[in-house]
Amino acid sequence: MEIIVPKDKLKDIFENIKERFTVFAPQKDGDKKLLSQVKAFKEVDLSILKTQSSLKELLFPRFEILFDYKWNKKEITIKEDNVVKPQVVLGIRACDIRGLKVLDNLFSWENIKDNLYLERRQKTVLITQSCLKPDSFCFCQSFSISPVGGEGGEDINFTELSDCYLFRSFSYAGEKLLKELIEEFSFSLPADKDKKAFEELKEKTTTSKIANIEELAIKIKRNFYHNLWKDISWSCLNCGICTYTCPTCHCFDIVDESNDREGRRIRCWDSCMFSHFTAMASGCNPRETKESRFRQRLAHKFSYFPENLGIVACTGCGRCIELCPAGINLQKILTKLGRECS
Repeated sequence: MEIIVPKDKLKDIFENIKERFTVFAPQKDGDKKLLSQVKAFKEVDLSILKTQSSLKELLFPRFEILFDYKWNKKEITIKEDNVVKPQVVLGIRACDIRGLKVLDNLFSWENIKDNLYLERRQKTVLITQSCLKPDSFCFCQSFSISPVGGEGGEDINFTELSDCYLFRSFSYAGEKLLKELIEEFSFSLPADKDKKAFEELKEKTTTSKIANIEELAIKIKRNFYHNLWKDISWSCLNCGICTYTCPTCHCFDIVDESNDREGRRIRCWDSCMFSHFTAMASGCNPRETKESRFRQRLAHKFSYFPENLGIVACTGCGRCIELCPAGINLQKILTKLGRECS
């Protein structure tokens, strides 16, 4: 379903949605560009191309209590209090939707289900905004992602035209919401000129593109001991910001915080770039060099993950490039791998 929304009605749509859902959207906090809860339309900043935190954080939080427990020397009482509320995420981009496809595959893999993630996913309506001016960090088209969205995974996509927005639905939940908005505001269907304007925007919106990305899986495995791994990883600080801002990275740890009477079990993000990530109780660490950790991260994303789950674990969003304090550029590294490895 497609509808045309006048630009001055976007606030009315927000108010309508806010009555039924918790709403998350891009907003600025000083120099930070965050994806966080908004309670008023004036807090929403749709000019933000991409937030520093990805959509991942709303469905797979960086820190969450799995359950609390108490011990009275006779028995343990466990209390789970993970209430998942319906939410709408507004103004995200196609690269974040591809990131969710990666996480969907992982957290529903065979008999290994992550019920917390899946429940949040089921109760989340995703409204994407087309990228009409991607920046130099973006390379999503390397993975056949359209910057204007609409390839499945989102519920609704909207695109800014000259004097209006074109809203398109891609799921039952999205179509239901658009029908409710038509009933509430009497929005019209798109005219031929609107459809033509959209197609022209879609045609001219492009990002950087890495050649032969599909060959990387073979080349990475074939060149496991190549000297270039040391060359491309020497400047890495192992700070982990690339993994924390990535929409597909999903490593986590589970720890207990307790005393002799009560405690809680916590899940929190971890990073394969941390020096202690693979450290064992015996003192052995199979990846104690940053060269080996850097290689593992790329091999996992571009070789192991697609082999096991059928999808590359990168979306070309460019967050890791934009936010890396050492200036490491994944686009250049992938190009170098493709060029120098046989």
